[in-house]
Amino acid sequence: MADDGRSGTRGSAPGEGAGTRVLREIMRTPAFLDVVRNNIGSLDPEDARGLVRAVLWEDVEVSLGVTGTVPEVVNYLVAAAGEVARQLGGMPPALMERFLERMADEIDLDAIRALPGEFEPLLRSVGLERAAAAAIGGAVNQGAAFVSRAAERNPLFVRDALRAVDSMAVGRACLAVARSLGLWMISGITRVFGRR
Repeated sequence: MADDGRSGTRGSAPGEGAGTRVLREIMRTPAFLDVVRNNIGSLDPEDARGLVRAVLWEDVEVSLGVTGTVPEVVNYLVAAAGEVARQLGGMPPALMERFLERMADEIDLDAIRALPGEFEPLLRSVGLERAAAAAIGGAVNQGAAFVSRAAERNPLFVRDALRAVDSMAVGRACLAVARSLGLWMISGITRVFGRR
């Protein structure tokens, strides 16, 4: 029987890669499940830091070769995270609520908040700001070129584009933004005058 991606059946989905098939077979073994159950609760963030230091500095040449695959790894993780969201979306709301509450209680939010500061020296040293600015500028240029070509082909391009806009949805969004801004301004004024 083919796996539909949600049912949890034991068949392989059409077009499934070799890595997925191998992992599926490994996950079915009782020994693997025992290892996961016995060790998943004992993961220590400090162990992760030590592992990274060992991997990066034990053999720098190998480490740099591995880190060269970071874009592929990031793309893989993003695709995996998207699939996790899709699969969890099919679970009963009550179960998901308990699951998310447990995650919120156990995730180290302070460590997450510290991540931007940890990465800042690295991003500054590799000139990420310049790369990001260039990427944003390129995207704006591409968008402007697209609009120019569309306007050349159709002088009424703006009118036709606006016809496709849901004016009610835009109006509701504008009202929501205006209400949020108003509440923010009132809150700020209250704080300023409340201190006197």
